[in-house]
Amino acid sequence: MARAQSRRDILKTLGLAGIGLSIANLPEFALPALAQGETVVPFSDIPANFNPNMNAVTRTYDIRKIEGPFTPPDQFFTTQHYGHPAVDLAAYRLKVSGMVTSPVSLSLDDLKKMNGRDLIAGFECSGNSPRLMQGFAGNGKWTGIPLRLVFDRAGIHRDAR
Repeated sequence: MARAQSRRDILKTLGLAGIGLSIANLPEFALPALAQGETVVPFSDIPANFNPNMNAVTRTYDIRKIEGPFTPPDQFFTTQHYGHPAVDLAAYRLKVSGMVTSPVSLSLDDLKKMNGRDLIAGFECSGNSPRLMQGFAGNGKWTGIPLRLVFDRAGIHRDAR
């Protein structure tokens, strides 16, 4: 007898499918649409009063609103146990010093000018529970600088750890 798939199983499958499609470099519009005669079946186990934005520092993803392989940035889950740091983006500097040939101090603009890479990844918080409707999960496309590029610019010594 086959085991019924849980929401978590389905979300994992969707995440893996999204990653597979991104690796295959298929555009988002290549995802299959509903077949003729198919209808979307609403989640029946999520209470009508479910609030994905429980408080000022916690946001869960309302899985009833999945529309594609990527979670919209403004809907990506967030939780913070110790408050949100205040960062002045204009004054921010990434400093690399210590066992380096040339200490560096890079602004966000400096980092953006470096050869950034995209990474498509699914995230799921270990704190997911049925109480949260599995909302601490999301698929995102992240852009950043490989740490190796920053280290190369600073000239990290071979024996640095």
